[in-house]
Amino acid sequence: MKKTLAINIGNSIIYLEEDAFESLTTYLTGIKKHFYKSTDDLEIVTDIENRIAELLLEKLKTHQKQVINYHDVQEVIAVMGNPADFEESEEDQNMTFQSARKQLYRDVDKKIIGGVCAGLSPYLNVSVNIIRLLFLVFIFLWGFGIIFYLALWLIVPPAKRRLDKMAMHGEVPDLQGFKKRFEEEMLFAKSFDKSFPAQLVSVISDIFKFIGKIFSTLAQFFIKSIAFFVILFGIGFMLILIITTASFVGFLDENTMLYFPLNIVNPEFHDGILLASFITLFIPILILVLLSIRYLFNKQVINRTLSYSLLVIWIAGVCSSAYYIARISSEFKETAEITEKVNLPVLKTYVLELDKSKNLNRLDSLNYGLLNMPSKFIIIDDYDNNPYNYPRNVKLDFVASANNNAYLSKNFQSQGSNFKEALDNARAIDYKFHISKDTIYLSPRLALQSKNWRNQEVDLTLGLPIGTKIKFDRELAEYLGFSYLICLEDQSTYEITEEGLVCTKTHTDRKD
Repeated sequence: MKKTLAINIGNSIIYLEEDAFESLTTYLTGIKKHFYKSTDDLEIVTDIENRIAELLLEKLKTHQKQVINYHDVQEVIAVMGNPADFEESEEDQNMTFQSARKQLYRDVDKKIIGGVCAGLSPYLNVSVNIIRLLFLVFIFLWGFGIIFYLALWLIVPPAKRRLDKMAMHGEVPDLQGFKKRFEEEMLFAKSFDKSFPAQLVSVISDIFKFIGKIFSTLAQFFIKSIAFFVILFGIGFMLILIITTASFVGFLDENTMLYFPLNIVNPEFHDGILLASFITLFIPILILVLLSIRYLFNKQVINRTLSYSLLVIWIAGVCSSAYYIARISSEFKETAEITEKVNLPVLKTYVLELDKSKNLNRLDSLNYGLLNMPSKFIIIDDYDNNPYNYPRNVKLDFVASANNNAYLSKNFQSQGSNFKEALDNARAIDYKFHISKDTIYLSPRLALQSKNWRNQEVDLTLGLPIGTKIKFDRELAEYLGFSYLICLEDQSTYEITEEGLVCTKTHTDRKD
């Protein structure tokens, strides 16, 4: 059994067999002796060690093993090269360099703004001045240059390490490549620092850095402000959602689900869709709040297990909501209509008023204790104050009757999952009106004998002989939304003509 040693190279802990460790130590000692006269020997040796660490880690991963042996170290040395090999080549001045595939990086050492043009130059093997000129042309002519430059600035990584710079120029990361790259960097630094462009570039770079810091500060403030408001409004929304859900579960009246729009939901779906809707809305807001807290206070407030659990629960809630929505939507697939025609007495003038009396069946009267109430009392419908009322699904139109007779046509319309169900829903519509002398009292809404709303609607058509006068109660006209009654005052008179209903005169009662 061979002895195993652990070394820290390139910020990585690697285990080597004893003979491999001795071979690698001898190799690194030779590299340090070779570069000790260089101005920045520590930097170049560190880069070489990082490259060796990458090669060793790659062998461990490729061969799926835990320890580096002597043969692995010799292969790495063969790839990197031995200092003695190219010292002799330097003396003969016949030193040749291998090339590798170029990779695109931003050259931050030669940058003016972001180093995009300086990075494209070696990759495309084109002068950097030509590339900068092309960007300026695209900026001033079409403006695409700015977008393209910013996109490359965000996408292309900067060449920070010497390995990145070597890959940018297509140089093989061995000892010869490291030495060549180091010498070129030193030569460039000496010539660049003394030139006027270097001073100009430095000033421009400082200006852009200053502007960048300002924008960075403003951006951080803006993002943190958004995160703060997300936390504030998110917590408020979650509290409202919890209170609302709890209200529907037990605090509100049991008949709440009979009102629009809650009565769209089938009774057997009430509990399921309530829970699914709560999960679908609550969890995304909770995640946004937690992420905002993490960003704003730099604290880990949720672990990975809880995150995945919430995701699974949310997906289940979304799928359940989609199922209930699909089931309820299928209840509106077919439409059916029933028409009923009621003859009216022929009069010269009709008055139309809103009937506010509320119709109660025997069960309602029993529940409210109204069976023994004297008949002279009238229950008033609070249609204008009930926020959960049905839509205003009563419409009224006027036509000239063909045979000089008067009638009121009631067209009942509803929807269902099939035609029979839609027809049953239409037949279950109850709409009340009554006439007293010359006044027709129209109910503000229809009554549903079924519990679920399926787009029930009543279209009233009042057919009267030509020349018949009509007076409108203002409240009725406003409730039904008569947009064509433009001359409506306290009491207005209209007349049936061949073209329809027209305004003839207006009477306004005034008290002095």
